[in-house]
Amino acid sequence: MGSLPPESVVSGARTSVPAAPLIKHMQQMDSDRIALIYSDETCRKQITYAELEAKTNAISRALTAHARPRGANRDNDFVIAVCMQPTHKTIMALLSTWKAGAAYLPIEPSFPQGRISHILKDSEPSLVIYDHTANPSMFTSSGVPSVSFEELALEASVLATHRPTEQEMLVETDADSTAIILYTSGSTGIPKGFCLPFGIPVLPDVYNMMAVEAASVSINISCSVGRCVANTLASSANSSNETDGTPELVNIDGFADDENRF
Repeated sequence: MGSLPPESVVSGARTSVPAAPLIKHMQQMDSDRIALIYSDETCRKQITYAELEAKTNAISRALTAHARPRGANRDNDFVIAVCMQPTHKTIMALLSTWKAGAAYLPIEPSFPQGRISHILKDSEPSLVIYDHTANPSMFTSSGVPSVSFEELALEASVLATHRPTEQEMLVETDADSTAIILYTSGSTGIPKGFCLPFGIPVLPDVYNMMAVEAASVSINISCSVGRCVANTLASSANSSNETDGTPELVNIDGFADDENRF
């Protein structure tokens, strides 16, 4: 993936929480507080924890319906590939993937066809989610089902918004479950994938910043969300400054399209 320049700032008091999938800790957050802020030159989008919870719960159900027929890969993981530019919708795709019990695999729309084909063949995802910046034909030869985020959002609009039960999930997750799959750049050979479980040592620090009473997390995304997540995990353990501020999950400055949809 190349070197990862510092792109996250974490500050605020910390409260210890056990290692567990992030989505389980989000249930403890004040529903009226702002969870996600997205802005670009044309719009500014704010989503509360309650809204984020409800929307991603519904999207996870739509996602599961598309992914379940193909089944898990050879490692018995359900993998969801997300080929989208980083916006608030990409964060929703990430959280929805985890709520469905699947691992998140980021793919940049700008990747060459050969790299995309290799990643899909190697990781064997159950589904590809893409946005308007990606060409669906890039996934056709792989045989992996694909669906646009807008289609998922439309399907989700009529689905239940409460947290999916274990029976509704693709598989139940724990600290040992694969959270994210990232691929190397392949500059020295064939791109190689590696898995990050929910319980890796730095993840509790990420959960800590979700559980504080007055914390602020700001991420300026100029690369894929997967890269940014990896950098956040690596850098958060070294961030300990305290300051007052409105609790925010993610602040994204970057790309946008229709702000009125999910």
